Amino acid sequence: MELKPNENQEWIETFLTKITYENNLIFLKDYEIESDGDTIPVEKTTMVIQDGLLSEELNYDFIENAWIGDWRWEYTWSNANLTGWKSYSDIDDNGEMEQDGEGIYIYNDDKLQEYDGFELNESGQLFQNDKEIIIYDGDIITGGIDYNLDENDEWIYSFKWVYEYSGIRYFCQYSMPGINRLRNGIARNITDFYYDTLGNLIEKYGESGRELYEYEKGKGNARLLWYFPTNLIYGDPVIKSTSKEYNCLDFIRRNNF
Repeated sequence: MELKPNENQEWIETFLTKITYENNLIFLKDYEIESDGDTIPVEKTTMVIQDGLLSEELNYDFIENAWIGDWRWEYTWSNANLTGWKSYSDIDDNGEMEQDGEGIYIYNDDKLQEYDGFELNESGQLFQNDKEIIIYDGDIITGGIDYNLDENDEWIYSFKWVYEYSGIRYFCQYSMPGINRLRNGIARNITDFYYDTLGNLIEKYGESGRELYEYEKGKGNARLLWYFPTNLIYGDPVIKSTSKEYNCLDFIRRNNF
C-alpha cells in the first residue's frame, strides 16, 4: 500500500499491489486506488526464480482492457553477486521484444567496484554510455561517482551520490551540477529514512512522497518483491526480509546499519 498527501495534506491510499505464487513464479498485479475506493489495474509483473535467485522479470501494461507486454529483464549471478543484466522492450511496436540495454557489475573480493551501462545507439548497436565508480569507507559504501560519454567519446563527470549516516536515521543526497541550481550550483535531492529500535526500516520520506512499512512476524521475501536487484547492491536502505533465499548481498545487515 502506498500513501500520498491530498490537497488537504491528508495521507490517503493511492496504490495497491496483490501478489500470488505458482511453483517458481511470482505474480505481482498493481492497482490504482480511486477516491471512492475502487481499484483500477495498471500493470503486472511475472518474476522467475531459479535456485533462489531472480533470473527474469516480465512486465505488462493494462491498455484498453488487455495486457500488453512492456519490458523484460534478465539477470546473471555469481553466487550471491549480481554480475549483469539485459533489458528488452518492444522497440519497433511489432509485439516482439528486442534487447535495448545491458549492465555489467565488477567486483573485487565480493565488493562492488564499478558498474558499466550500455544502451542502443542510432544504428541499433549497444555501446557503453554510463560508468559508476563506487566509493567506500572500509567495507561501507558511502557513495559513488557517475560518468557519461561526451561527443568526443571521453568520460566526463555527470553526478555524485552520497550516503550519510546518523544513528538510525539515514539519508542519501544526490548532487548534479547545473540542474535546479540551489546552492553553490549543486542540486540536492534528499530522502530521509527512519527505523524502529530493532533497526527495521519503517518510513521513507522524500520529494516523491511518504511510504510507511509495517511488519508481520516470521520470514518473508519482501525485498525480492519490492526492489530491483540492480538497486539493492548499492547498499540503499531496504525493508526487512528474513528469507533465506534473499537474492543479493545485504550490505545493510552485514554492516549493522
